[in-house]
Amino acid sequence: MIGTLEGLLLMNSILWSNNTELTGVSSNQIYSCNISDGTYEGIHGNIREDPLWFNAVSNGYHLLANSPCIDSGTLVVGQDLDRENRPDAVTSDIGLDEYIDTDLDQLVDWREMIFNTDPNDPDTDGDGLSEGDESSAGTDPNHPDTDGSNAVGGLDTFPLDPALQGLPQIYADITPSISPVETNSPLSSQRLTEEYKHSAARPSTKSDHPACR
Repeated sequence: MIGTLEGLLLMNSILWSNNTELTGVSSNQIYSCNISDGTYEGIHGNIREDPLWFNAVSNGYHLLANSPCIDSGTLVVGQDLDRENRPDAVTSDIGLDEYIDTDLDQLVDWREMIFNTDPNDPDTDGDGLSEGDESSAGTDPNHPDTDGSNAVGGLDTFPLDPALQGLPQIYADITPSISPVETNSPLSSQRLTEEYKHSAARPSTKSDHPACR
């Protein structure tokens, strides 16, 4: 945008890494925007920070949870690009998207629409895992047993492997403190998995228990 446009008022907008920045536009015409051109930074609530979009172009410039644009705009009553109502609060978000996570499950409402989950219920399928956790794990937030192993959600240590329905309790108790990258550790996740497969393939006896050796 080049030149002074009389009557122009730019508000709650993101202009980031454009080939042509604002030139010759008065700072009194720009309010609560995020602009990569530092000319307007710190004036009328304007900021200059990476907007942190969620896969920007392919996902419609939705904001990530840690975007600096959240709650940094001037209050605007209306709807965002997903036709979600902007909260009638003190501030709005800068940009087309209003970051809304109604049930606070770390899966924003516009993605809940894609997954066809309930934005008012953090655990739509009732398996003990939140929608956000299931999205990160790659499991189905609409089905309590993604891999068909008959082990439900939070009780299934291997939710994407139907051959494994969770570790024996003596291993499961220590699994959360082990990082998968610790391949040289005597209690690495790889070794635990192999030991579980081995123990599952043979009859269990009292002498097999580590505590009895």
